[in-house]
Amino acid sequence: MKRVVIPITFCVVFLFSCGSDAPPISLEETASPPAVLLEPPSPTPAAPSSPLPPPPTSNSEVVEEVFDPSSITQEDYDQAKNEIQDLIQSLNTLVRARNYNRWVNYLTDSYLKTISSPGYLEDKSNDLYKKNMNDAAKNGRDLSRVRKIQLKNARDYFLYVVVPSHANDRVEDIEFMSKSRVKAYTLDDKNTRLVLYNLEHIDGQWLIAN
Repeated sequence: MKRVVIPITFCVVFLFSCGSDAPPISLEETASPPAVLLEPPSPTPAAPSSPLPPPPTSNSEVVEEVFDPSSITQEDYDQAKNEIQDLIQSLNTLVRARNYNRWVNYLTDSYLKTISSPGYLEDKSNDLYKKNMNDAAKNGRDLSRVRKIQLKNARDYFLYVVVPSHANDRVEDIEFMSKSRVKAYTLDDKNTRLVLYNLEHIDGQWLIAN
């Protein structure tokens, strides 16, 4: 029995001594690596927003300059009336001579554009036709023989509308609508004021305007 026990004991001791030579296992080697805590990204600074536009002004807050007729002195009125009467005399001469090329120089750009527009010319063509029909009826002429004249441009308007009605104009009164705009009036057979022209003072000259 003693011979058997001794070798077994020796082997156990040998194995134990061999196992004790192995380096101890570190906890750090067996444990999972610690999670890395990521810092939250710093927020990107927002671009400065452009200032908001001011709220639209309501109609009630819009202040328009109101023309005061009392700002026109008697001297201003007399001077303008004399200038406009001289202008009308010059226009009468051009109209009687049917001189469109010179007459058109006394128009503002906006007025020339208006009398050249198709819609305006169509309306004036209809008005002219009605007038000619009324004149024919008053004079007992055959209405079927009245032809409609179709105005095609500003020259036609001058020849068929201005020439028959503005060859002998007279300015009896004027009314300032602003410091540079005036209505020129004439009087009919019943002494009623009728608007002759709207005029605008531009670069020292009175011109026919809308």
